[in-house]
Amino acid sequence: MTYMETSKIENLVGMCIVTTKGASQETAHFESTFYKKKFHITHSLLDAMVWSEAVVDAAGVTDI
Repeated sequence: MTYMETSKIENLVGMCIVTTKGASQETAHFESTFYKKKFHITHSLLDAMVWSEAVVDAAGVTDI
């Protein structure tokens, strides 16, 4: 499945990539141009969890 296809998934409100490798961060940044929803790149799992909670809250998701 491509990023353009995943953008069509209604209950998918965002995507976060967790990596500590510079090359992977650069690839993720490039790939983010093809994804039409919230997209975040981080090196910290904790940061990813905080970000995802904020994105879900902002989207008004009440039933997970």
